[in-house]
Amino acid sequence: MKSFYLFLLPSILVLLFSCNASKQAMKHGDYSQATALSTQKVQRNKKKYAQVDVLEKSFAIANKKDLEEISFLKNQNIPSNVERIFKLYESIRHRQEAIKPLLPIYNKFQRRNALFTFVDVDKELISSKEATIEYYYKKGIVYLEKYNRFDAREAYGFFMKVIQLNPDYKEVQNLKEQAYRDGQNYVFVKMVNDARVVLPQDFEDKLLSITTGDLQTNWTTYDTRRRPSISYSHNIIIRLQNIDVSPERENTREYVEEKEIQVKEYVKDSKGHVLKDSLGKDIFKMVTKKVRCKVTEVEQNKGANVSGLVEFYDKESQQIMKKVPVTSTMLWQNFAAKSNGDERALTEETKRRLGNRPMPFPNDLIILDGAGENLKPKVKDIIAQYFVLVK
Repeated sequence: MKSFYLFLLPSILVLLFSCNASKQAMKHGDYSQATALSTQKVQRNKKKYAQVDVLEKSFAIANKKDLEEISFLKNQNIPSNVERIFKLYESIRHRQEAIKPLLPIYNKFQRRNALFTFVDVDKELISSKEATIEYYYKKGIVYLEKYNRFDAREAYGFFMKVIQLNPDYKEVQNLKEQAYRDGQNYVFVKMVNDARVVLPQDFEDKLLSITTGDLQTNWTTYDTRRRPSISYSHNIIIRLQNIDVSPERENTREYVEEKEIQVKEYVKDSKGHVLKDSLGKDIFKMVTKKVRCKVTEVEQNKGANVSGLVEFYDKESQQIMKKVPVTSTMLWQNFAAKSNGDERALTEETKRRLGNRPMPFPNDLIILDGAGENLKPKVKDIIAQYFVLVK
């Protein structure tokens, strides 16, 4: 029985919260929210008389407050108020249309049908919507005619608001497309080798094959191949300044590993025969034995280090805005080992190296190619981190 009540408790709490939510909203002066919540509850059950009472009171106050705000905004005679006026009329109509299908609703507390005074806002809603569309449209044109990409983006936002309300309004579709084109920003990413070291033939192509797709935004496009028809506002230069390839190193070392192990020692008679127990099995005892093994190990190393700067260059002001250091390393290693002795003395790590043979060292170009691959994600992270410089 106790577990039943524990199971029921969360449901009771949810019910109490939902019942009190509309009352709390009205208590805090959010009459629109109180109306919306109580409307939902009355839709499910008209006999929730406490909610009917909240609905009647909050509806009247919400409509009254919205109409008063509309009157105030109209008297201000500020063009940008049209959007707020339209939203308020829209809110009033939505509130009223949600209640109309529920009528009549009985208010048990007042012992009568609930009273709702509806306001005909259709004409005002249409006219305020048209005024809002015209306001957005004109603002979009004003920003578009400033002829810079940042204002074109603002224009695009206004034209999108027009389209949301009326997608066929005047030339808004064409203007939206023009604003989108004018708001685009193109960034050219290139590599410059100032290190005076010969690189693999495809080093630059591989480095510039960084996936820029996830760096793109609605307005900024990164190109690693120049397009003749595009005017680039910024360059991102990957300037390689130092390229070092270490000499081939091969170190040989010898060492001994020892271990104490448990082994069987068979019990023998004076003639050297293994003694048997009553079941005919060999008799033995466990003894500790120290085993040793000599290991000859060869370690091969060769590496490369590539370092430089990622420069953000503004072509319009012809200034370098930011220089960010970047470095990448590539290390090639090989371990080979052979043993002489009891391999039971060896660690598991040493055993894994047994049988490996010394290998030919990779040439410089292969090492540099690996360093270039390691450089790519670092360059990409820097571009993402300083995106704000080229937006």
